[in-house]
Amino acid sequence: MIPISQIVFRPPVKSYERPDDSVLGDARKYNEFFWLDIKNRKEEGHKICCFLASHSGTSKKRIVLLSHGNAEDLGQNINWMKYLSKHLEVNVLSYDYEGYGHSTGEPSESNAQDDIQTVYSHIIDVHQIEPKNIFLFGRSLGGGPTIYLAKEKNHELFAGIIMQSCFTSAIRTKISNSVCAIIPPFVATDMFENIKQLDHVNTKIPFLIFHGKRDNVVPHQHGIEMTDKLRSRGVEVEFVSFDDAGHNNITSTNLAGMMDRLFAFVCTQRK
Repeated sequence: MIPISQIVFRPPVKSYERPDDSVLGDARKYNEFFWLDIKNRKEEGHKICCFLASHSGTSKKRIVLLSHGNAEDLGQNINWMKYLSKHLEVNVLSYDYEGYGHSTGEPSESNAQDDIQTVYSHIIDVHQIEPKNIFLFGRSLGGGPTIYLAKEKNHELFAGIIMQSCFTSAIRTKISNSVCAIIPPFVATDMFENIKQLDHVNTKIPFLIFHGKRDNVVPHQHGIEMTDKLRSRGVEVEFVSFDDAGHNNITSTNLAGMMDRLFAFVCTQRK
């Protein structure tokens, strides 16, 4: 069997210090790390580490729920979160999947799904922010839990969904669609089948999709296919391609262009 989980989950060496165990999410911590107890889990004691970058000038409660890529952790995203918060004038909350950073447990598809639901519940229950003021943002691997949450909450109308360098499904980053169609399940089991999940996302939620044409990790075609799938369902989608960008360098090669589109997207959805 192809060990697809080893391809999908590649936790890096921890890039930040372990937060104090007493710093819990119900304290509504801003601009520092905090812990959340994982929901929907029979075993007790599992926690995920989170960070909330706040924008002091935000007049309305608006937030971006950011899910990061597979070979990075929360500490590596702090500066990006603060940058987004400052320039988009929103709060930005992100988290480490189980097995990443200082989050406990092991990384898996189902655990990542529990993780994002835990963070979403925190935003709703503790910060009392309505779905209409929540933007979901997934990068690479992060597109999996992001689209999963949108599918599970398809009765909710989120402010918008942003996808950066995301795949149609995990195995299709290594094997073509035509080959995948004839591979029996006992040979390889797929994960994060985003292209299928998009069939169940609320069609009234607008999407903004970024992808680099030189991406050799998640080929540019993945972004095209997901855009086509959404448009076939009548979803409003803006697909932004960057000619000179690969998988991990959109923000370094095309930051201005990306931020222009992000700002326009977020401003358009303001209530």
